[in-house]
Amino acid sequence: EKVNTFIWLTSYVGDYENDYKSGYGILYNCDGTVAYEGEWLNGLPNGKGISYDLNGKKTEGIFVGGINYNMLWNQS
Repeated sequence: EKVNTFIWLTSYVGDYENDYKSGYGILYNCDGTVAYEGEWLNGLPNGKGISYDLNGKKTEGIFVGGINYNMLWNQS
């Protein structure tokens, strides 16, 4: 596990594999709030996770390649 702060002032705490976010990790916004918490693969949210918008609204789902598929199915 390591901590990495990115140029756009987010930070990630979690697992890496081959220099990509992989396994479990948390991505933080620059103000310290959580942007995403869950599973990662090849640098993208992948698997079970929770994303948070800038107002703190929580959305749980199954992510594939960074896309929350639960949100796609629930849109009308």
